[in-house]
Amino acid sequence: MNIISKIISEDLSIPEKNVKAVLLLLEDKATVPFMARYRKEVTGNLNEEQIAAIRDKAQYFTDLVKRKAFIIKTLTDKNLITEELEKKINSSFSAEEIEDIYLPYKEGKKTRAKTAEERGLKPLAAGIIEGL
Repeated sequence: MNIISKIISEDLSIPEKNVKAVLLLLEDKATVPFMARYRKEVTGNLNEEQIAAIRDKAQYFTDLVKRKAFIIKTLTDKNLITEELEKKINSSFSAEEIEDIYLPYKEGKKTRAKTAEERGLKPLAAGIIEGL
């Protein structure tokens, strides 16, 4: 949470202590309007828009952490992960950058042709084409 609160703070130009306070209230399931009206002393008088922006950024980073874990697990299962690749993924805080890193290892859509090839029908197809 420390690095995330720092990034959110810099991104939104809100003091880090206020960001941390909002994140803690969000963990306790406090709503944005509740924080803006009744927890002004805790949030440092942040308005609803600022609190909502913090919430949205925090959700973005939560989703990003889940995506990183999925990508690392997928690459590990395929024996494609390297220490350098894992460091690169873990050090990134951008969804676009992570997807760019993962793109060369990502499998494409499974087409009918791929399914037929997996079932051993490629020689048959080649024979049919040569017979024409």
